[in-house]
Amino acid sequence: MKWDALNPVPGHYRWADADNIVAWAKANDLDVHGHTLVWYAQIPTWIRESAPTLREGHMREFIDRVLARYADDVTVWDVVNEALEEDGTLRDSVWQQAMGPAHIDIAFRQARLSAPDATLLYNDYDIAEAGPKAEGLHRLLADMDAADTPLDGVGFQMHLTASFDAFDEVAENFRRVAELGLGIWITELDVAMDAGDTEAMQAAVYRGVLDVCLAEPACKALQTWGFTDRYSWRKPRTPLILDPDYRPKPAYLALQERLAGN
Repeated sequence: MKWDALNPVPGHYRWADADNIVAWAKANDLDVHGHTLVWYAQIPTWIRESAPTLREGHMREFIDRVLARYADDVTVWDVVNEALEEDGTLRDSVWQQAMGPAHIDIAFRQARLSAPDATLLYNDYDIAEAGPKAEGLHRLLADMDAADTPLDGVGFQMHLTASFDAFDEVAENFRRVAELGLGIWITELDVAMDAGDTEAMQAAVYRGVLDVCLAEPACKALQTWGFTDRYSWRKPRTPLILDPDYRPKPAYLALQERLAGN
């Protein structure tokens, strides 16, 4: 559902692939998490080359067209994706250049108008651990809260490694988000392996993240970014819970065991 896939040229929308996913999910009684409406990447050339004064209108139209089409079938949306730089400042995106910091508020208000019942998230990476980007997130959330921006939760991407151990920092950042009355979604979990790592180490990280989620009442979902190593974007580092032949790995069994005992 990224912009370059749905709306590659002005006035032309290609709905077939997204429609097929939504129809398949509906037929199998599965929820769909929409990803993503406003991002600095994977936007069509015509948007990149558009006049900055026209981009708010383009953004509003895209959000409205997509949400109106899937209002009955997609319950959760990553409205704004990865608007923060590593130092916690706002990214110099085509949206920031056109509208400044207001582009985030504008996007969420349009999304609420177009899909009043949807759950609207801000989604980003490297915000679960302590550091400048996490602090930038909390400043952004405070600004959105002060502006009464219609935000329902935060998506934590969590592309980790098997040596990850900063679970206390994750729990603290989750707590700070929950204190604002916002939900927490772990949206893109995977755990890459490097030389010397073991599948037992990887499984412990998956289980540790799940432990943090289950301990925080505001944590609504844990979603892996793919499920088989065969097709992962981090494929050489075997980050997912099924191997390339779709066989369960220790990480899969660790999640299953922890959920069964919850």
